Amino acid sequence: MFFVVMGLLGGLALFLYGMQITSEGLKNTFGNKLKQILSTLSKNKLIALFTGIVLTFTIQSSTAASTLLVSLVNTGIMSLSQTISILLGTSMGTTLATQIIAFRVSDYALLIIVLGFGLKLLGKKRKQRFIGNILLGIGFIFLGMKVMSESVVPLKDHALFKETLTNLEHIPLLALLASALFTGLIQSSTATMGLTISLAMQGLISLNLAVPIILGSHLGSCSTVLFAGIGASGSAKRV
Repeated sequence: MFFVVMGLLGGLALFLYGMQITSEGLKNTFGNKLKQILSTLSKNKLIALFTGIVLTFTIQSSTAASTLLVSLVNTGIMSLSQTISILLGTSMGTTLATQIIAFRVSDYALLIIVLGFGLKLLGKKRKQRFIGNILLGIGFIFLGMKVMSESVVPLKDHALFKETLTNLEHIPLLALLASALFTGLIQSSTATMGLTISLAMQGLISLNLAVPIILGSHLGSCSTVLFAGIGASGSAKRV
């Protein structure tokens, strides 16, 4: 059981580290122009929707994206109506990111890491090194998924764990609250869903249990945004 826990925590650490590296690489690519870009692109609703999707991929967190929008509305850079389409896009971005994780691309994690590291080390231009950083982060995300998925294999024969999951399946509210708390602590609904997918890949959780966990992850990701709205203007709180 010790090695299972260490595998899960280690895989989760790799996953979150990969998200951080990817985020840094994308932020370096966009530089400090992100706020101006958002303000300009949000004038068209369809473009704003795609902007929200790209924004979530850029900073690897719909929570961080929503918090950024709260601050932009609070400072008057953007209006409430401008943020609605972007917010919808951030939700779509999270869904797409999770769908990509669900594909079995984790088998190519080490190859992506090698390519990213090579580009970061040997790249002569800054943009090449930033792209290398992004690939390196993506590789770590997939490697983390692989480690988590493989570490839970022994739990298939663990009676207590299977009984706990069965009980949670009959108490969906508890599963929802536990997921919300976990997501609030790690500040990443994508990581929570990644862990859920790892368990599902091994047949350890059913769809009936996965649904409240996913709903809980969305609730947990709202906690930071709610705190960001404290003391903000009326429009910023509505975001």
